[in-house]
Amino acid sequence: SSSAKLLAAEPASPQPPALEVPEERLMALRSLFQAFSPAGEMEGKTLQKLVRDAGLLGKALTVTDVDLVFAKVKSFGSKRLEYDQFVKALAEFAKKTGQAHPELCQAVLSVGGPQFTGTKAEAVKFYDDKSLFTGMYGDDETRQAAVAKKQQQAGAGPKPPDVEDTEDLRWVFEQYCPNDEMEGKTLAKLAKDAGLLDKLLTATDVDLVFARVKTSGTQRRIGYAQFLSALGHMSLKKSVPVEAVVERVVSTGGPQFYGTIAERNKFHDDKSLYTGMHGAEDEEREEQAKPQARRIVISNEPASSLQEVFMRFSPTGEMDGKTFAKVAKDSGVLDKALTMIDIDIYFAKVKDKAARRITPPQFEEGVALMAQKRGVAFEALAKAIVDTNGPIFEGTEAEASRFSERSAGSTQESPNAPVYLNGRPMRAMSSKLLSPQQGQGGARGRVSREVQEAFEAFATAGEMDGKAFGKMARDARLVDSKACSNTDVDLVFAKIKPKGERKVTAEQFDEGLAEIAARKGVPYQEVVDAVAKCGGPQFVGTKGDTFVATELRAKG
Repeated sequence: SSSAKLLAAEPASPQPPALEVPEERLMALRSLFQAFSPAGEMEGKTLQKLVRDAGLLGKALTVTDVDLVFAKVKSFGSKRLEYDQFVKALAEFAKKTGQAHPELCQAVLSVGGPQFTGTKAEAVKFYDDKSLFTGMYGDDETRQAAVAKKQQQAGAGPKPPDVEDTEDLRWVFEQYCPNDEMEGKTLAKLAKDAGLLDKLLTATDVDLVFARVKTSGTQRRIGYAQFLSALGHMSLKKSVPVEAVVERVVSTGGPQFYGTIAERNKFHDDKSLYTGMHGAEDEEREEQAKPQARRIVISNEPASSLQEVFMRFSPTGEMDGKTFAKVAKDSGVLDKALTMIDIDIYFAKVKDKAARRITPPQFEEGVALMAQKRGVAFEALAKAIVDTNGPIFEGTEAEASRFSERSAGSTQESPNAPVYLNGRPMRAMSSKLLSPQQGQGGARGRVSREVQEAFEAFATAGEMDGKAFGKMARDARLVDSKACSNTDVDLVFAKIKPKGERKVTAEQFDEGLAEIAARKGVPYQEVVDAVAKCGGPQFVGTKGDTFVATELRAKG
């Protein structure tokens, strides 16, 4: 068309000349680009931050203008600018603001890198002042400097006196601390036992003394030297001579334990009020009811040394605290001077740290400590332990039971005698688990045919429970309101069943029938005939009424 020819005849618009930038300025701009974009590519928000830090934003160049320039110079589909595109963006900014290109570059280069601003928090006393830190966060040097500063401000009070190391003090320390380390609560107990607490020295003051003598904030226990220093601080706090404090501590003789004595109870303390099997009116019955303990010794051969005694009590070669205490008990070395608490303390003293058992040399060391405690020679105490021929076990022999033992003077085994396996009684076996001889003729040979048939009629899988036994008594009309009630039937079943079992066998069922006959006062055969006459379990129900719809459906 004519319009297309006119457009073709018009000369093309001239392109703007390329901007020439000195090499030094380009290098400086590249460094600035790397500072804002270490990855080598600049995002739109980063370009906005650069312009904001350089102070170029205003009416001539807004944030929207920056976004438009960014969209103009970036590659199609890209979200970041490369270095060459960044230089072009600066030229666009110069045109937009009307500044010369060198002036704009100088303003941008004056930034030097990203500028970060924020709000500075006010000083916090308990955070910024490290000298106030306590516990595991405390700085020893800073805290000590703070303490020295406070003492200097307070006039640097008097120095606590030195405490002389004596055997009595060390012994008391070991009594309170078998592990040679004392906790704060133990120091407070010692001060309480020694009667040191008063208005001048309170329990809080003792805790402060403990915190003062320990070396670091993370330490939770003190040693013997620190314990002596603590006594000096206590004497200074109480304004008394240190000898008086030491004398009080030594006089304790070890930890003091307190308790409450129960009030007198008439029905417990007055034995003359006891009744029944516990009554004292019949001395012979009381002596018979008293269980007879039987003392059993494993080996009657005398031991030759402590080493052999150790191996008898501990065949594995290691002895725990319970066995160590049993050695002392079996050998009879315990008395008022050497108590069970002392045995536990000596075991904890001779064993290795964090160990739970001791070796033969440590065992001999413990025997030496026991001899020292009793004030006897080591050889004498060792001989007493060697002569024990232990270990010794004491137990109570059970009384005979007619349901689990053979009857006295009888050579035939009772049908209720327990079956033993590996020295332990097994549970009563059902008729299904009997041997072939018992299964065929043994059971029928012990009870009559009528009783066996009645038992099988009410029993399940060869055993009868209490519910079936009660139903048998009701169906056979053995239950009445006078001589034999439902409760009496339950008592009979509890009497004939073995202890710990819930079911009875045919022989025990026969015993139950004899017991019911005795309670009712009738012959045994009369009870057996009544059970046989009922012919098995009787079931009684209610017949439902005829439903019309059912009859109509049947007729249809």
